[in-house]
Amino acid sequence: MSYMFSRSRRRTVFLMIIITFLCCVTGTSAWGGDLESLIQTYLASPPEHAEAQLTAILSTGASVEAIEKVLANGRTYEQKPTGPWHGIPLQVGDALYRYALYVPEGYNPEHAYPLVVCLHGAGFNGSTYLQRWSKRLGKDHLLACPTIDENGEWWTRKPEALVKAVLADVTRQYHIDANRVFLSGMSNGAVGAFAIGTHQADRFAALTPMAGCYPLGLYPLLQNFRMTPLYLLHGSEDTIMPVQCSRDVFTELARLGIPASYREHDEVHERPGVGGHFFPEEELPDLVNWIVRQKRNPVPKEITLLRDRDHLDRFYWSRIDAVSEKTVSLWDSTVKEGDQLILARLEALVISPIEIEVLTRHVERYTLFLSPSLFDLDKPITITTNGNKSFQGKVTKDPKVLLSEARRNPGALFPATVTITVPSHES
Repeated sequence: MSYMFSRSRRRTVFLMIIITFLCCVTGTSAWGGDLESLIQTYLASPPEHAEAQLTAILSTGASVEAIEKVLANGRTYEQKPTGPWHGIPLQVGDALYRYALYVPEGYNPEHAYPLVVCLHGAGFNGSTYLQRWSKRLGKDHLLACPTIDENGEWWTRKPEALVKAVLADVTRQYHIDANRVFLSGMSNGAVGAFAIGTHQADRFAALTPMAGCYPLGLYPLLQNFRMTPLYLLHGSEDTIMPVQCSRDVFTELARLGIPASYREHDEVHERPGVGGHFFPEEELPDLVNWIVRQKRNPVPKEITLLRDRDHLDRFYWSRIDAVSEKTVSLWDSTVKEGDQLILARLEALVISPIEIEVLTRHVERYTLFLSPSLFDLDKPITITTNGNKSFQGKVTKDPKVLLSEARRNPGALFPATVTITVPSHES
């Protein structure tokens, strides 16, 4: 048996090389199927099918550049049902939830729409809030209102997962502007907006908590709102949630230099026992006008991130992967009111397109997601951590990273990552 290729075999190999090259340049799969179609299917797939779709794309051998080109052109969306929809089922882990959705009658899938996620108060559900807020927001916004238990306890573990799942489900099906997604809530829903928003601030253009409270012991987490403005509304005669709650939060936001607006009304509801615990219609124009002016920056040059050990997920272009033993767990039942919380902290600053400065505390390992809109990925990158050089060199672009991040954060491209282990004496 000869170890030399025959002339026909050499010709076949040569043609395969040429085909693979052309596929990477043009974005066409050598195994059949158009790369753009594969990526569009992947982006539109439900979570349970996404991994198989991702594998199909990677098996084509398409280059990062070809994938970037498809992603840069944006998604295509099919026409979907419009109007109010109630009781939409959504499986989150081992629990089945439901949410209500309002899509304007004139919805055009070629146009990107803002999305408002509204959290209901105690004694209500997503459908009742949908009926109220769809009339207020009008034809220019989509509105999603998830339903949790009748007590509206949005500050626990599962509701946070529910809100993230609702965001993913709506944005997968409808053309949502990723940089104009808002989180709102009334009463207990406002408490949830604070609680969920502090950990997921990078997903929202702004928050609008109304007549809510936020525990004093969690105030350090408000620093996660550095790039996310807030609009607070509270009634001075509120007999359910003391108005001092919003006053104190607003004072702390101002002290931290976080952009925030505060409106306080003196209206009293006609229903006994409510006092000022409601949203007066007279406040609507100012709120809506404020919302339409807000837009998220998906790749800010400066990041401030505080985490407990339960929320080690992506935040803008950073992620804390491992924290010290001292770092608190907010889901841990042993944490008592008044305890001083020890949180992991990461601050990242883009000095130049090839230089990043990072400061950490109680962080053992972190990852940076690098976008060409901030960094020159064709040149060596230097990362300093706590004053010490922790990385220097060219990064490798990874199609899997690029595609995975495109599902979570469609507002920007992230083709490369760098993971840094912080020496124990620095963490």
